[in-house]
Amino acid sequence: MGIQIYKKTQGKYVRLVTLGAAVLLGIFGGNQIYGPFSDLKDIFQILGYKINWGHIVGVGVFLFFLLGGLWAVNYPRFVDLLIDTEGELKRVNWPTWRQVFEATGVVITVVILMSLFIIVVDKTLIIYLLKLIRVL
Repeated sequence: MGIQIYKKTQGKYVRLVTLGAAVLLGIFGGNQIYGPFSDLKDIFQILGYKINWGHIVGVGVFLFFLLGGLWAVNYPRFVDLLIDTEGELKRVNWPTWRQVFEATGVVITVVILMSLFIIVVDKTLIIYLLKLIRVL
């Protein structure tokens, strides 16, 4: 009696990406949580390397995300959601590189123009408000 993988032939790539994201979260989370616990007293040594609570908690966080990711990519409702999402993404009409490039150019141009407009309005208001304050 081994582990049964739910809908084994469907959603392979989206499951791998999901599991990879969970592993990365575990690595970064374990690394971040290591710091606050690293100053606590050492527990024991393995091959001359001192093990403290930071190591224990960091590895625990990593294992939590790893096992949680493994569980999630085999949980039927979540797997069905991933498979459906992958199916919907295959039906999307993705833009060409030229369209992306043109749209990006439009966005950058509008941002620059709006920034210049806001700078001009801001400077103008500062000048007139300072004059108004001097009059009062």
